[in-house]
Amino acid sequence: MGSRILSLLVICLFALISHNVQASSASDRKPFKVTIEGDSNKIKIFQARAEYKMAKSIQFCRGFYIPTPVKKWSCKKSGNRKTRCTTDYQCKMIKKSFSRVTETKKAKRKLSKLPRIRKSFKMKIAKLPYTKRGLGKSAKIQKNYAPKKKVSRAGLKSSLRKVKKQVKDFDEFEALEREIEFKKRKAELLRRRSQERKQKMREEIKPDEEDLVAAKEAFADDEIAELDDEMKSEDISKQAKEAIDSVEDSDSDSSRSSSGNKKLNWKIVTTSLVKTADDFENSVTSFEVGWEPRYSMTENWSFRGNLSFHSIKVATIAGEESFSVIDYGFFVDYRFWETIYAEVGIGQQKWNTDTEGLSGSNGTFGIGIGYQPQDKWLGYIDRIFYRYSTVGNEANNKEGRFGLVFSF
Repeated sequence: MGSRILSLLVICLFALISHNVQASSASDRKPFKVTIEGDSNKIKIFQARAEYKMAKSIQFCRGFYIPTPVKKWSCKKSGNRKTRCTTDYQCKMIKKSFSRVTETKKAKRKLSKLPRIRKSFKMKIAKLPYTKRGLGKSAKIQKNYAPKKKVSRAGLKSSLRKVKKQVKDFDEFEALEREIEFKKRKAELLRRRSQERKQKMREEIKPDEEDLVAAKEAFADDEIAELDDEMKSEDISKQAKEAIDSVEDSDSDSSRSSSGNKKLNWKIVTTSLVKTADDFENSVTSFEVGWEPRYSMTENWSFRGNLSFHSIKVATIAGEESFSVIDYGFFVDYRFWETIYAEVGIGQQKWNTDTEGLSGSNGTFGIGIGYQPQDKWLGYIDRIFYRYSTVGNEANNKEGRFGLVFSF
């Protein structure tokens, strides 16, 4: 009978303890407010700093629980250039993908993407910590066994004002910031002491200055003598000659590349053979001379104008007639390989004749391809090209050009 009563008492005691633990843990997991206030222009940075501090904090959630935000920040103006933001935090149980380490890394990564500033901000946490501020041990409760005294209404209001002021000025992370500052000063002191120790060691092993100067002079004399002997040898002279030749070649290449990369080049003349055919099976070949100023936008893209002259012979009712033709237009070049480029352009072609039906201007469209060597041929020939163009006249003239481009 006694053992049954003892067992019943143990079960009741265990149930009572479990109920108290569950009640306390449930109250600990209730949401609590976190409020920050600071410069309106830097409020995003202050929010990230507050989240980082809360992720590292161990004073508001016990055991396997860590503080985590349960809703977004709610902000409103609180004064001149000041903004106050509030959010709710709650103690949640950790798991494999949700722990103090993962949340701290996530907050630190977010903070690293924002600019670093030295401005401070106010932070209030509507929950008392489990430990004293700045200490790692649990706070001790001091019992007051003095006899109770009657407190007047004025005294009670004064005590309430003091408590409100203490809660208002409470900053749970003040000790953490002081500890970081202390570590920085300690690291700077250790660095300065290390430099002083190294300097002292250098002074202790420093040799006599006069002997060092004499050794340097002797070494310099030996080096000069060896250099004179080497310069007199035939092998060194040959190597120097080869080096000079290579330098000259590189200079010529650099001058060539610099001339090729000019923004604007006016001194460009073209010569080409032009074969003209039409829908009436007429065909004639003529010689053309032109001027093509070029403007290079990039290494691969360039624009150029075209003004050229050639003659043409056509069959009319009165017989064959020869007259001059003026071409003017605009082309775009694209270099798709080191020495190969393609071109496309539009323009106008004017026939200088009084014969009715032949005189006037017609639109032209042309495409072509060209080859530009690394070095100019004969010092002036810059490239060769082939261009096919059509003329919008009644006979639908088609022209093929093969020519040379001279650059001066």
